[in-house]
Amino acid sequence: IVGNEPFAVLFGDDIIDHQKPALAQLMEVFEKTSSPVLCLEKVAPEKVQNYGIVEPKNEKDGLIEIQNLVEKPSPENAPSNLGIIGKYICTPDIFNHLEKSQSSHADGEIRLIDAFLSYIKEGGQIFGTAVQGTRYDTGHKWGLLQANIAFAMKDPELKEKITELCRNL
Repeated sequence: IVGNEPFAVLFGDDIIDHQKPALAQLMEVFEKTSSPVLCLEKVAPEKVQNYGIVEPKNEKDGLIEIQNLVEKPSPENAPSNLGIIGKYICTPDIFNHLEKSQSSHADGEIRLIDAFLSYIKEGGQIFGTAVQGTRYDTGHKWGLLQANIAFAMKDPELKEKITELCRNL
C-alpha cells in the first residue's frame, strides 16, 4: 500500500490538540529534511522508563537530529528527557530495516525503534521535534477522561451540560 512513498504512523492513544494538527507539524519537518521524523515530548525524569528516549546529536531551531534511541531506560541511564510519542513520519526504506532488525527487547518483539536504530547505524538521519499542542495519553483512564472533557468543553452545548453535571456532583 505504501509503495515508495513516505507515510505516517499514528498511535490512536496519543491525541494532540492544537489548531495545526500534529501530523501537519511533522510534515513540515519532513519537507525540510526528507528524513524520518519522530514526535517528541519532554518528560519528567521519573517517567522516562515509560518511553523510548532519544539521544540528541544536535539541535537547531527545535529540530533535533537523533543519534541514538533507548527503549524505556531507567532515569539514571536515560540519554535525555526527550520521550518519543506515537506520531512518526517514515520513509519506505524503514521496511528493509524492520526485516533485518533484531529485537532489543526481552519479549523478542521487533518494534519500530529497532528499525530506527538500524537505520541510524547504517548512516541514515532521523529527526525529532516537539509539536505544539496539548497531548492526551488516552491509553490511561485519566488521559482518556481529560481528553473527553477538554474536547467537550469546546462545544457550547456539551460545555453547558458538563458544567451542570459538575455542579450537581
